[in-house]
Amino acid sequence: MQIIYIDVLFGLNLAINYLLLFLTSRFSGVYVRRLRLLCGAALGALFSSLLFFPDLPPALSALFKCAVCAAVTVAAFGKKCEGRLLRLCFIFCSVSFALAGVVLALAILTDSGFAVRNGVPYFNVPLRLLALSAAAAYGVLGMVFGGGGLRPSRRTAEVEIAVQGRTLRLRALVDSGNLLRDPMTGKRVMVTGGKMLAPLFAEPVRGLVAGCGRLGADRCFEQLSALCPGMFSLVPYKDASNGFGLILALRADSVMVDGQKQDDLLVGAAGQSIETPDGCMAVLGV
Repeated sequence: MQIIYIDVLFGLNLAINYLLLFLTSRFSGVYVRRLRLLCGAALGALFSSLLFFPDLPPALSALFKCAVCAAVTVAAFGKKCEGRLLRLCFIFCSVSFALAGVVLALAILTDSGFAVRNGVPYFNVPLRLLALSAAAAYGVLGMVFGGGGLRPSRRTAEVEIAVQGRTLRLRALVDSGNLLRDPMTGKRVMVTGGKMLAPLFAEPVRGLVAGCGRLGADRCFEQLSALCPGMFSLVPYKDASNGFGLILALRADSVMVDGQKQDDLLVGAAGQSIETPDGCMAVLGV
């Protein structure tokens, strides 16, 4: 009789669920923060640990697994599930079946201990075997869902912003459509959400930057000029939907783009958050 260790069972399913959610994100093109994936994986590992021990009828076991699949998908992808829950669940299940098949085949070939109860796996395989299984499943599923996220069609850049000893790292979409420049200095303006920039500051500056969309860029600039002289400016812009407007622009102590310091770059604080499907939180002009 095989001995089952609950900590090994939970840890194994945590790792597997995180891997499954990561692959689901890549193949669906729906990108979320890794912490959300980890929360979804932890929820799935908890349900899997509870589901492993009772002797359930096949129909009831299948019903529980469907409910767990939906719960894990919602926990991991949150609001991004709206209108796409069935598609994400389908991809999640497809990735699960592919990975399970590859792991089972490799476990048999390597004579590793393997047990499944109520659809929950428990096996004693080296981590390198699990990694090899994931790579094989990724390759197989890439031929099916290759259009989701395997081929990034847009260029992105890693940006680091430093202000008074605080740093913020984010990914920016490099978009030739962003032609925004400061008319006084000619500097380019990278646009991100005010709430994204807020952690760079202490109160009350943080609250003003985060609420620039609600308060208005001109009112925020008036108050910020008294609190942080010379750090902020207003940049006029024009877009197709709202016409002319003003955006709050930050003169950061330093801005690094892919490890290169940018002396001609301001950071615009938009009233709304910016987030693209591939995880970009800002738009950077060329």
